Amino acid sequence: MESFTYSLCTKDKVPIAVSCLCKDEKTTECIERLNSLKEYDFGEYKSEYTIDYRLHTIIEGCMSDIKEAIICIGASVGIDDAEGRTGGIFGSCNDGASSATESVFFENGMVFGVKPGKGAFALEEEKEKAENIINFFADEFDGSYEKSITLYNKLCENGNIFILMTDGSGEGSYGIAADRKNIVTVAETAYKGIERTDYKGFKRIGIMGGTFDPIHNGHLIAAQTVCDKLKLDIVVFMPTGNTSYKNKNFVTSGDMRFAMTSIAVESNERFSTSSLETEFDGISYTADTMEKFRRFCDDDAEIYFIVGADVLKDMTCWRNFRKLISLCGFAAVTRPGYPSVDRNKYTELFENDGSKIKFVEVPALDISSSYIRKAVKDGLSVKYLLPDSVEEYIKVHHLYEDNKKARNESELDRILNLIN
Repeated sequence: MESFTYSLCTKDKVPIAVSCLCKDEKTTECIERLNSLKEYDFGEYKSEYTIDYRLHTIIEGCMSDIKEAIICIGASVGIDDAEGRTGGIFGSCNDGASSATESVFFENGMVFGVKPGKGAFALEEEKEKAENIINFFADEFDGSYEKSITLYNKLCENGNIFILMTDGSGEGSYGIAADRKNIVTVAETAYKGIERTDYKGFKRIGIMGGTFDPIHNGHLIAAQTVCDKLKLDIVVFMPTGNTSYKNKNFVTSGDMRFAMTSIAVESNERFSTSSLETEFDGISYTADTMEKFRRFCDDDAEIYFIVGADVLKDMTCWRNFRKLISLCGFAAVTRPGYPSVDRNKYTELFENDGSKIKFVEVPALDISSSYIRKAVKDGLSVKYLLPDSVEEYIKVHHLYEDNKKARNESELDRILNLIN
């Protein structure tokens, strides 16, 4: 048995988060089926029963030819202005996914808990060893963010495989889908629905990659300066995925970093975000990402990859460097007061291979994501270091706090979050 989480937006931009227990080596097939939901219209449903019924119908429909591989599946959907607390289903595809009856039951070495309008979980465990979880679920769990994260942490502490979901529609709801490895939320998934994926018509495009854990005002000012000085039509912020130099377990989840980045740039019509890397599960390399991104652009579009000038000395060691510089030009950001680079050396290096490099001086703001993470952990203010909307997101999700309410990270993960 194995578990996974997955999130997507339907064709009509409705966010859905899924957690699933399936038979061994069936995760890829299950995700392929779920991915087909991107071509579905969810429809205009507002009442609690019709929302759940529609969610059940489309999940069951896309999984119909693989339902024997599903042990248990939970799904949460976010519908604006839903009537009542709703937007979740839970069960097996064979018995019909449902969350209509409150219960705790035991079956085939599994513990199941269901609360309509709130959430549900499935845990591989004996009844006697799950009493702490069962009692919390029965007596205290109400589907709120705080209680959901508490339940998630208790399930993680148990040590066995599990899935968890909470309803995502209606006042007071906070839809999540989770397993031991990951939490995805309806709120974060919603940003995928407004993500631009077509850059046809833009002739001068900037790409700003980074971990963005979190994105801060230094990133935004640098991007705006490059945008103005190079007369770019748009700058696309692209949070990194699982890179070869930074293990994905040591940074906040891709969905959360994508959400924070989207929130930070949504008020600027010349800024956009891309989940091209965070959606990719393997090791991501810049050359491969740029090759994929090129497909969304006009053939004659000029693309500038924005990097710090201090990175130039290492770029020739990047995987497929020659391929990369054939796909885009580069905007090398310099800051007053920092060591200068040999501009002639790098201009010759890049232009000899048919690429372009532009040096752009930006304001020197001594802000770093690692400082922000440490400041939040230590209870210090981060006001004026990042957009207010991102600061609020960090507070709501309890990111970077020492008690780790938002993610069940190990002590090693917490330390590495601060030093990377």
